[in-house]
Amino acid sequence: MTTPLEDDEQPEFKHPYVTVDLVTVVADDDGLRLFVMERDEKPFGWALPGAFVQMDEDVTDTATRVGREKLGIDRIPELIALRPFGTPGRDDRRRVITLPHLALLPAAHAPNTDRARAGQTRWAHARITDGRAECLIDGQPTPLVFDHNAIVLEALEELHRRVQLDDPLVYRRLLPDTFTLRRYQAVHEALIGQDVNRDSFRRRVLMSGRLEQTEHREANVEHRPASLYQWRNPR
Repeated sequence: MTTPLEDDEQPEFKHPYVTVDLVTVVADDDGLRLFVMERDEKPFGWALPGAFVQMDEDVTDTATRVGREKLGIDRIPELIALRPFGTPGRDDRRRVITLPHLALLPAAHAPNTDRARAGQTRWAHARITDGRAECLIDGQPTPLVFDHNAIVLEALEELHRRVQLDDPLVYRRLLPDTFTLRRYQAVHEALIGQDVNRDSFRRRVLMSGRLEQTEHREANVEHRPASLYQWRNPR
């Protein structure tokens, strides 16, 4: 039977640094958008917000801290852990392994980039083009630093996978508490990257039994106010 080694008997080896990068996604009429920040140190460029994991900190707490400190979000309802990214050389400065997390928010609750902490920030449009993630900042395709484009691709593919599995969690996180069927369809089209037939989509979601119509209608619109729906079961 072996016994634990004393501290001074522990073999010496190099430790990699561990970070958490946050892929924060919202869906609007123009598609999917994600929060990016412009770095003010090398390597210069646009990147996902992230932070190093502290010694006394759970990885999920690190992701929550990134949301709070860099996006101004006090609470993220749910974080989806993505696969680790740890290829040697992904960061030229040091050996770094990142544990990215995906956060989904309703567009109406998306943090205002004007109030984000320090530096230039944008809501970049994100899409998959020819099997690669493409981010458009101010309308221009812009590569992210490190391997963050690959992380974004992983996040978008995870969203597509969940949509194919008809996972309601994705829609529950991207939609507000009450919403119109028009908004539901817009989120769905943003997720799959193409338009769908209005009548067949509405028929399918109403037959699913997941929604219930409220007594309220949307306000402050120029067209006829549409009915507001909510999820039948609590989150």
